Amino acid sequence: GVRLDILKDSLKMFKDYPIFGVGWGNFHYLFSQYRTFIGRAEYYRMHNELLQIVLETGILGGFFFLSFLFLTLKKIIQKTLTRHDPFTRNIVFSGIAGILGLIIHSCSELDFHVPAIVIVLWIFLGIFYRCAFTKLEP
Repeated sequence: GVRLDILKDSLKMFKDYPIFGVGWGNFHYLFSQYRTFIGRAEYYRMHNELLQIVLETGILGGFFFLSFLFLTLKKIIQKTLTRHDPFTRNIVFSGIAGILGLIIHSCSELDFHVPAIVIVLWIFLGIFYRCAFTKLEP
């Protein structure tokens, strides 16, 4: 119930700062001004990473972040579909499934605020990109 209240109040904040957002890491400072529900807890995060990225960086930052992520995944998937090596296809598609699982999970938790998870995400994305585009000679 509280997460829906946070989402509603955050959308009000987004309406005031749609283009450039409230600034990276400033959710905590401004949310108290938009908060309408009663409670003693302070909220540092929205518990929805993708929406918080859009809220903090605006439409522009959110667009560039999500575009880069999804276009890279699309490119990896398209190239992997042309590969005939089942080992490479299985490795890449398993990794892509894990990355998509992390992205879906981040819609309800704070995955991207844990540095170890973010570092592993970008390293794996690079490894799977390289696997998809590496051509081994027999």
